[in-house]
Amino acid sequence: MASKLTPAQRVALARHPERPGTADFIKHLFTDFFEQRGDRLCRPVIPFIDPPGAYPGLEAEARGQAEAIARTLALSSRLTVPVVSVVTGEGGSGGALALGVGNRVLMLENAVYSVLSPEGFASILWKDASRSDEACGVMKLTAADLLELEVADRIIPEPEGGAHTNPAALFRTLDTALVKELNALGKLSGPALAAGRYKKFRAMGAKALRKEREPHLPLSGSGPAGTGAGRPRPRRNRHLPGGHSHPGFSFPRRRLPAPKGAGLSGGYHML
Repeated sequence: MASKLTPAQRVALARHPERPGTADFIKHLFTDFFEQRGDRLCRPVIPFIDPPGAYPGLEAEARGQAEAIARTLALSSRLTVPVVSVVTGEGGSGGALALGVGNRVLMLENAVYSVLSPEGFASILWKDASRSDEACGVMKLTAADLLELEVADRIIPEPEGGAHTNPAALFRTLDTALVKELNALGKLSGPALAAGRYKKFRAMGAKALRKEREPHLPLSGSGPAGTGAGRPRPRRNRHLPGGHSHPGFSFPRRRLPAPKGAGLSGGYHML
């Protein structure tokens, strides 16, 4: 039954108010927990990812939110210990990105992981936040989607009806998966862990780009089946290696009037 859930239904489960949170996972998966601030004990790092998104207001930026996210990304990419990131609920925007630079990325079955919320996506793309359910199907944000795109490495099954229906069973399943991942990563040297993490993220999106180029994919226009005729060719983007289109979506450039006072040269917004 769980496999029949729509992306919008999975988003709803990821946001369920009774879904286990980070404090629950810490309590049931670890012993002798204590808070560390700045200590480096050469131990594995296990980030639990469940932020709906970084707050986009001026106050957050004034307090250095973007810089904090960037600094966390830079630090995480250089760590020489195993990093296993676990997306447990709604992993959204920069907050999730900052915690997701792992050697392995695990996702609970009904968790979601995306660049922004479905409501934000619908508001930006269609100027209509009420189309958020439709956006869920376009964004490729479910665990199954991201496993196929090689963003996630493993899906952690949830109890029937969602994680909140039987948290104890979920904790046992996740515990087993974490032990397996850490045992495998523990055999690698520090430099190998950092290099492997770098290689993983440099390759991210390559599979989506390959699929975009395959001639047998469904056509978006008319033409003989399998020939690619009628399908709009993705525009080359000089800002990406090799001039390729964006691996997830290919948006054309449009010339839009610049907002008053924006100071944009030529009045361009890049979409």
